[in-house]
Amino acid sequence: MEKKAKVLIVEDETITALGIKKDLEIHGNISTNIVSNAVDAVIAAEKEKPDLILMDIMLKGKLSGIDAAQIITGRYNIPIIYITAYQDDETYLNAYQTNPLKIIGKPYSKSELLDVVNEALVNY
Repeated sequence: MEKKAKVLIVEDETITALGIKKDLEIHGNISTNIVSNAVDAVIAAEKEKPDLILMDIMLKGKLSGIDAAQIITGRYNIPIIYITAYQDDETYLNAYQTNPLKIIGKPYSKSELLDVVNEALVNY
């Protein structure tokens, strides 16, 4: 039996998080977990050691997705793909300092999301 890839979804909008989960799990070879803030993302990264993290940049709470990504990549070297509605130059510049695999804009296309996630899981 093939091992399922573990993907952590970090998204504070429940409907969006559930949509991403559905889009990924429909293919059967990916299992997901959802957390809604940066602190929980760091904790989940440590406990679960996911293969990939899909991270919203703007999260509720004191820490942003970029803050969480800096901690996670520094400690655990888990690849991160940002999914964000914020597409201004400053946000992109700050996000790219964490070396994400990709930044996907919202609304995203299901095919783009699946292509990027599958490529990440194969190559990293």
